[in-house]
Amino acid sequence: MQKQTSVRNSCCGRVAGTRASIGRIGHLVLFMGALVAPLVIGSAQAEVYRFTDSEGNVEFTDQPRKGAERVELKETATITLPKPEEVTAIIGERQEAVESGEEGPAYETLRIAYPEDESAFNSGSGDFNVIMDITPDLQSEHFLLVKLDGEALPLTKGPAIQMNTVDRGTHTISVDVVEGDSVIQSAEPVTFTLHRPSVLTPP
Repeated sequence: MQKQTSVRNSCCGRVAGTRASIGRIGHLVLFMGALVAPLVIGSAQAEVYRFTDSEGNVEFTDQPRKGAERVELKETATITLPKPEEVTAIIGERQEAVESGEEGPAYETLRIAYPEDESAFNSGSGDFNVIMDITPDLQSEHFLLVKLDGEALPLTKGPAIQMNTVDRGTHTISVDVVEGDSVIQSAEPVTFTLHRPSVLTPP
């Protein structure tokens, strides 16, 4: 009877020891998780100890104990990865944009810098430059399609586009970025008035 009790106590002791070890490991996992919190750069200041018992079993703990060896932690540089649901949402939005043709514009900035909209200026010869503001630079496969009052001019790379002998009066300029027959992006058209001297209206 005493032998059975001794065996039972021994088993219980091992179970309790196992649970204690699991508890310590759990605490260590939480502790190590804290060390790699979002964007930690530099040396970890917390201490970790390694203990080897008489049977060769190795334990790691954040609590010093007799016979434990301190573990030197190397410098770490970690980042927090986005959550799976955040990644899924981003991928879904990107796919929807591509399928609907609403993907972001190819150019952050695309506008006619000169002439300005609703402006008026003089040119005796009717010559002037249309100046485009494009960011980033025009891609190699893209061209600028300039239209003066709806009439298309030869394709060009710009960003300065020479206009010659334009008649006096009010005009509209539009500019599209094209690739082949496809319009990639369009600038807001501008309307301007060109003044030119004549015999009837000298300068």
